[in-house]
Amino acid sequence: MLKLNLDHILKARGIEKSFTYMTKLGFTNIMAHKFKTGNYNRPPLKHIEKLCIALHCTPNDLFEWSPDPQSGIPADHPMQNLKRDNASASLASIIRTMPLDQINEIQKIIEEQNKKA
Repeated sequence: MLKLNLDHILKARGIEKSFTYMTKLGFTNIMAHKFKTGNYNRPPLKHIEKLCIALHCTPNDLFEWSPDPQSGIPADHPMQNLKRDNASASLASIIRTMPLDQINEIQKIIEEQNKKA
């Protein structure tokens, strides 16, 4: 089943108060609540676009796919890219417990990647 799941991208961006964030983007309280709870079955494309621009991501980053066990979809199917790891933690919480030398290594890697982009 394909569904909208903003949790992982909001965590990655360090956004802890998703409802407040959504309302600041201009979404109504009802829409923000639907985004927060994941009960938004058919969001308009303009909402997806607005989120992608604000979160600096693509629509694929906003969706999650949980395959039906009986679907028989092969492991190399492109939909497999939309499966999410439920155990993902925010980068900020991981970094808080890391030694400074490891953080410095990560910073160097990120800087190198930014130069390539």
